[in-house]
Amino acid sequence: MKSVISIVVPAYNEARFLRGLLQSIRQFAPAGVETVVVDNGSSDDTSSIARDHGCLVTKLDRRAFPSVARNAGVRAASGEVLVFLDADVELTAEWGVTLAAMVESLRARPMVVTGDQYHISKVPSWLERVWFDSLRAKAPTYIDGGNLITTRAVFDKIGGFAEHLETSEDVDFCMRAMSHGAELRVNQGFRVFHEGYPKTASGFVRRERWHGRSDFRNVHSVVRSKVAVAAVAFLLLHVALIFSLISGVLSGQGFQAAAVFAVLIVLLCLASCLQKFHRNSVSRMFANLPVMYLYYVGRSRSALDALRSGVTDVRARHR
Repeated sequence: MKSVISIVVPAYNEARFLRGLLQSIRQFAPAGVETVVVDNGSSDDTSSIARDHGCLVTKLDRRAFPSVARNAGVRAASGEVLVFLDADVELTAEWGVTLAAMVESLRARPMVVTGDQYHISKVPSWLERVWFDSLRAKAPTYIDGGNLITTRAVFDKIGGFAEHLETSEDVDFCMRAMSHGAELRVNQGFRVFHEGYPKTASGFVRRERWHGRSDFRNVHSVVRSKVAVAAVAFLLLHVALIFSLISGVLSGQGFQAAAVFAVLIVLLCLASCLQKFHRNSVSRMFANLPVMYLYYVGRSRSALDALRSGVTDVRARHR
């Protein structure tokens, strides 16, 4: 039977989180919703958990980008209103009430993209409270793909998510939707808890390394991204710092230069904190200084990944 609302959940090895999301859908989502779980090449119990909760499951043979999985879910779905959720979020009663109140207006005036920023997990770590909760103070310019509500009319008009993008497909989706006349509405009623935020420094670096890949697809994408340019500067300053320290150890000269490079690294992180968290308190900005360092560690590793990939491609072409 055709549903008015279809929820699409891309899931790669999400057994750890998926039950929580599906239970919250059962508890809080409006009656009659269709939930489509896209098993994105999982090797765990993702599919069986989804079936146990009455979901429609579509499987991809191998892991693909989230954009590909989201589009596959829409092809399997029947609803006019499309809800994109990540497997590691959990809905709230407020979310369900907000969606139920908006369904008819979305059907009548479908050129809308809505949703809200994530809230940190119900039992947050220090890292979540300091970094991720601080991000909510910044006015969003797009809706996160893990809590995005739109219509099939918008989706079809722009051709869905861009499947060549490994990350930032939600940013691209919102920008293209607005360029085609859709209205972007951030609605705090769509409150969800994000249970998948990293709780450790190493997990945070891995997350930013993955997110940074979209900025290092090519030279053009690097130049367009302030974060990518800053990450390259961060990397070069560390290279200069290391060579200065080596020179200092070998020759007794270079320690002053090393001190200058170290100060420049701190200033880069401090300036980035001021830009990113200026809507927060001064104490919150300074608390994020060491986290900003980790942020650039992850983003600069994205740059190194892109460099290695480019060298590998050149070698392959010359064989």
